[in-house]
Amino acid sequence: MAKLEDKELLIQIVDEVKRLPEDRQTALLQALRSEDKSFGFGDRMRADPDLHTVRLEAVADAYRIHPKTLFRLKEEGKLKAFRFGETFVVTLCELRRFIREQGHGVEERSAKRRGNK
Repeated sequence: MAKLEDKELLIQIVDEVKRLPEDRQTALLQALRSEDKSFGFGDRMRADPDLHTVRLEAVADAYRIHPKTLFRLKEEGKLKAFRFGETFVVTLCELRRFIREQGHGVEERSAKRRGNK
């Protein structure tokens, strides 16, 4: 149930819209009808790079590794990926974290091989 303040705010918004010229009202109504039903979530995703996602298959192609490797890492909990229908995706933020951690491990292993512990 909506709060009284929310209802009052909605009434104020409707009154303001009624004061607009008819062509602006029509344009606003069309924009609202075409807006994503998730109330702007798509806009928030586009604006926040940490919410951008990539398919695991695309990551595998880009880094020239087998997709099964990424799925194994996901199953082991080392890479956080999410399923959307038939597709698994990973956020760019999570991918950066994973790569950063892998890079750190590579440096340590390289140092050990050179004898620089």
